Amino acid sequence: MAGGMADNCPCNSLVYIFILEPAKCQAVMGGCTSKQSVNNSKAPATATHSVSVKTGDKKGASTDGNVFVCVRDKSGIWSADQLIDKQWKNDFQAGNTDVFYLELLNISRVTDLCIRRDETAKEDSWFLEKVVIEELKSKSSSVFPVTRWINAGDQLMFEEFDSCLPQYSKFSEQRAKELEKKREAYKLTNHVPGTPPQIQELPADEQFSDSYKWDIVANKAKLFIETKFIDLTTPKFEKLDDFNAVYKGNLPLPYGANMWRKDEEFGNQRLSGCNPVKLKLCQAIPKNTILLVCMAHKYSTILLMCMTHKYSTLLLISMTHKYSTILLVFTPADPEYTWLSAKMWFNLADASLHQSVTHLGFTHLIMEAVAACTHRQLSPSHPMFRLLAPHFIYLLAINTLAVNKLVSPNGWVDETMQIGRTGMFNLIEKNWADWDLKKDGNLLEDLRRRGVDDVTALPNYHYRDDAILLWEALQNYVSRVVNGVYDEPEQLAADHELQAWAKQIAEAGFKGMPASFTSNEELVEVITVFIFIASVGHAAANFCQYDEYAFPPNYPATLLGERPKDKNPLTEEYIVDCLPTKKQTLSIMIVTKLLSDRGTNELTNFEMQYAYDPITLGALKQLKEDLKKISTTIASRNSKRVRKYTYLHPSEIPNAISI
Repeated sequence: MAGGMADNCPCNSLVYIFILEPAKCQAVMGGCTSKQSVNNSKAPATATHSVSVKTGDKKGASTDGNVFVCVRDKSGIWSADQLIDKQWKNDFQAGNTDVFYLELLNISRVTDLCIRRDETAKEDSWFLEKVVIEELKSKSSSVFPVTRWINAGDQLMFEEFDSCLPQYSKFSEQRAKELEKKREAYKLTNHVPGTPPQIQELPADEQFSDSYKWDIVANKAKLFIETKFIDLTTPKFEKLDDFNAVYKGNLPLPYGANMWRKDEEFGNQRLSGCNPVKLKLCQAIPKNTILLVCMAHKYSTILLMCMTHKYSTLLLISMTHKYSTILLVFTPADPEYTWLSAKMWFNLADASLHQSVTHLGFTHLIMEAVAACTHRQLSPSHPMFRLLAPHFIYLLAINTLAVNKLVSPNGWVDETMQIGRTGMFNLIEKNWADWDLKKDGNLLEDLRRRGVDDVTALPNYHYRDDAILLWEALQNYVSRVVNGVYDEPEQLAADHELQAWAKQIAEAGFKGMPASFTSNEELVEVITVFIFIASVGHAAANFCQYDEYAFPPNYPATLLGERPKDKNPLTEEYIVDCLPTKKQTLSIMIVTKLLSDRGTNELTNFEMQYAYDPITLGALKQLKEDLKKISTTIASRNSKRVRKYTYLHPSEIPNAISI
């Protein structure tokens, strides 16, 4: 039947009219009077139900318009259309919850909800996050996570939990129209050829909340003022010790400044630094020796490390210019500053690869494409949309801000990174051509393929050890949801929204992405990869930036002059002259400090909870329990580690890429 009305409803035809034009149908509702205005602050004696309405914390989310509700219970009876309003109170403001009390005679437990706005306050676009309707006598509640913008004149229908596969939807026509609008808002393009596709223009729905954007602006202004004072009160960099003078107040001495000269610490950067995902086992030379090849912009550098039980021992660093056939090999036996210079130039190449590929390309840009495809192909009512949505919060907004401010021509990247914007996108293009979801996105397969999964052969690989715990917990979480939703084999094949989602992501250049799903296992792997990248992967690549980059000798984003052309002794003066100027250093400190701060909630503490259905809530409860155990394990590991690795403690991992 049209609109999915229950067959046993005694007044189907009249109820159907009511759905289209609620104001004309009060007379047919048993026991209901004409349209009512509800403005109770306390539950009156005659009230049968409470209606809790939460307006989302989004930019422009409030409304002064008239809001009407009507509900249907499990027996199929619809209530009258009622205006909910509290006189002398500013209802429906961003981030607020308003409670109204209704007298709904002959209505039992609510299963469906209709929300309508009339033509008042046409300029307002109201973002309704959630409605909870409680039957006061039985204390039975029905949750409707609306999570949608409702404009003047809109009328929307929702099932309880609003989590349903498209083939079973009561409101399929509404669902299809919503997706049409989403596809207009989330158009894809390639701003930079050869990279994952991006949104053509930031949709209004993706703006920062007022409070979050203000925090970024306020923090940046505070740090900028602080660095101006530091600049005026500290000497020019003439020796390495002069760098230490600039770290004060909200810009403390980074971890990287403590042991940056030591070879062991340089080796540990490969295991626990910003870019721990490029380490590979080289099988052609002695067993348990790790080969890291780092190619960035003009230079190819190779690092050989021999891993022992406690330390990584540096064997050599080789360098060659891309236009040269001469290979220079540096070892710890070389003169002090010559060897130090070789390590710095290697770290420059690694930093260029980290910021371009590991960070921007393979977290921010990959997830932007995934988020856009999700909005284009999965209805907000789809269980998989509700599973993924918490991991997209502020992603598109921060990417747009980064492209406009940091990675723009003559922006921060051009000013402070030697590779520059053009070199950065060249690296992304080269590496994106080879990225494979099943090989690179799947953590366990990636570790196995790189030959670094053996904890005995490669100890102290803290990233691997902690990330595996999180991967397994997320995989179990996703598996519980997927297998609970698709509990019959034919359901997956019949889900046209999900199959269209798979097809569009595959066509967006995601190698290893199935063009259609034939098993739950395929879907579990894909969604686990995406949630892992958005949370764990980004946390590992992002939140150590101040610790590593803010002290340039430790992990330089740029080096001035030329790299060593021979192994002759170098001086401290040469090292200082190669390093960023004080102005560049202070700029690096500001940006990496901002990027290293967590602006949103930790994993599973969602800013907006999208899913309330029993299947997802049960899986989420288990994930939270698993993360508590992981927290204890990682805390215990860190108490014994020479170099602590805190970046993958669950309390330090946000749900999404929001900075």
